[in-house]
Amino acid sequence: MRRTLLSLLVLVASSGVVSLDGQAPAQPAFRAGTTVVEVSAIVTKDGVPVADLRADEVVVLDNGKPQELVAFEFVDLGRVEGPAQRRDFVLVLDDLHIAAEQSAPTIDAALALVDALGPYDRLAVSTTGAVNLSFEFSTQREAARETIRKFRGQMPRGQYMAGRLGGAEASARSRIALDVLGQICEAVRSDTAERRALLLFSTGYVELRPDIGNRDTQNIWPDYLELLREAALGNVAIYTVDPRGLRAPNTPAPWVSGGPPTMGSPTALASDVTGSNAILALNTGGVQTRWTNDLTAGYAQLLQDSRQYYRLAYVQPEPAPGKAQPQTRGIKVKVTRPGVDVRARQRYAPARDAS
Repeated sequence: MRRTLLSLLVLVASSGVVSLDGQAPAQPAFRAGTTVVEVSAIVTKDGVPVADLRADEVVVLDNGKPQELVAFEFVDLGRVEGPAQRRDFVLVLDDLHIAAEQSAPTIDAALALVDALGPYDRLAVSTTGAVNLSFEFSTQREAARETIRKFRGQMPRGQYMAGRLGGAEASARSRIALDVLGQICEAVRSDTAERRALLLFSTGYVELRPDIGNRDTQNIWPDYLELLREAALGNVAIYTVDPRGLRAPNTPAPWVSGGPPTMGSPTALASDVTGSNAILALNTGGVQTRWTNDLTAGYAQLLQDSRQYYRLAYVQPEPAPGKAQPQTRGIKVKVTRPGVDVRARQRYAPARDAS
């Protein structure tokens, strides 16, 4: 059951997204009950954004089947700062999954994000442990800094690494955090097509698997599905940072057991990446900052991704006759031009109201 204790007050201004011809992107009209899947694709060559792709060079596969695009455009907010170039960012400090001793480095890294934003960029700041919380997008930096400086991690000292918290409490904390993230993605959704980035500071959650059978662990899979659904509907990419910094490869996040997800499963990752932070970033089109003590190492990528990207959209496929929608659907964006790299969300949970 979704929590209702959050009151998210989000001020959404007109979109700063422009297409190649400088016009605001048109919103196609569809029959009632149709759900459009928005995908923001970051396309680069040797680390430099590719700005001249043609629609016939891009193929979007949904559960392995090519989709007809109803929107294709290169969004370029340019290098000159102005109201039309503003971007929206959400900073989430997951106090339920950050130990008190990690508060200081988390605060320092969060303040560095505030300093890195352009003058017209809007920022909203949230935590996961507040009982009643409201936030709004704002360009008022000092208010954001004041909120960040008050942050304190709530993970019991020493237990986030040793895993001594009981399964029930671990699951409860994970469910609350995922629910907050889902509600934020829902709240920032608007009629405009722009991409929004969410930067999450967290040490991670219990396993994101549909088949958890441990009697001491409550399954958080439905909460993860709801977050995936809202992130796709809101076109939100989640970037994750573990405030513990540099750790040995394959060191599990707190409460993660059983090794990496099975390849080909809904939570499958590259062989060198495991844990919920990686899953959230991979499946929403963000990036996981890992294996470094520089918690700000991914900021340049986060900011660039929100400045230049391809907006792709297609109609959510209907299930086969007599079949129900799968819990999640896979997305793969392929570009036929050689030598380019593509990053986009790789999975979403189908909207419930689609026919």
